[in-house]
Amino acid sequence: MGTIIVIIELLILLIAVVILVVFKYYQSPFIYPYKIITIDISNKRKVVYADYIKDYIKQKGLNEFKDHLKDVNSWKSKSETVINNSFFKKKRREQFLECIDDSNMFQFKFCRWQTRYKQVNYVKHPYKVFQPYEIISMSYNDIETIGGVIILEKLLKTFQPVKTQDNALRFGGWYWYSSSEKNKLNTKKCGKWMIFFSDQKFAREICLKAIQQKACYLCKCIDMETRKCKTGVICFYQNGDDIDNHKRIINFMIENNLIKKTKTGRYHNNSFKFDYQTRDKEYGNDYERKLTLSMFIDLNSGEWIFKNKTIEL
Repeated sequence: MGTIIVIIELLILLIAVVILVVFKYYQSPFIYPYKIITIDISNKRKVVYADYIKDYIKQKGLNEFKDHLKDVNSWKSKSETVINNSFFKKKRREQFLECIDDSNMFQFKFCRWQTRYKQVNYVKHPYKVFQPYEIISMSYNDIETIGGVIILEKLLKTFQPVKTQDNALRFGGWYWYSSSEKNKLNTKKCGKWMIFFSDQKFAREICLKAIQQKACYLCKCIDMETRKCKTGVICFYQNGDDIDNHKRIINFMIENNLIKKTKTGRYHNNSFKFDYQTRDKEYGNDYERKLTLSMFIDLNSGEWIFKNKTIEL
């Protein structure tokens, strides 16, 4: 009888151990470190959440967000150590990848104070609760983009734009030319085709011509006098996935002999640079050429060869 009891106890212990192991196997040790920012919108009507977020970033600056990005990267590094030291490496790797949520790293929680009542002995007693009303999630790139807009607004206040005779805005060391369709540019997809020059008059004429012929929505050239430089760059802006706009700008550059050629008459394989690459300071060996001229034209003849209907960014 005693032996049977011992066997039963061992079986119960074994089952408990198995349950514990299975539980530990499926239980994820990873919790994504979101940054939650609470904003009080009590007594506010017609709330424009984007304006509140922008004001918050303007007041606090980007350091708070950069510090949290470092914390997230540190968490990822520590998580890699947990995975490498785990007996269930494959499962832990799956759980870790499922946990990563960088696109929602920052969560702006908009709350209101609400009055509620508790009834005691048939008498209502008011009390207040801070009730979540809306949550807007953003990635670090989203925050950085808003920060860039704020910096540009500050620049606009510092460098008062001067309207020139050819309808350019002269400020910040650039001549800016734009059409009424410049709002079509998407900050996440926008980039530019670039050419270099040494003649300011020529550069301004080309920019004006590009806008007048609707080759692009926005372009700029360096203000050589302000920057005290002998050479400059012209930037023709467009969305990177807009095939028709690529064709208009490339044809415009070819028709106006803006693309340099080799001694054999072959066009240089210029590249299209996205604005986020400029913000991330991708230059030289760090610069990834995602779109190049050879994708769109035959470099020997200049003939259009791009056949795809879409461009994957």
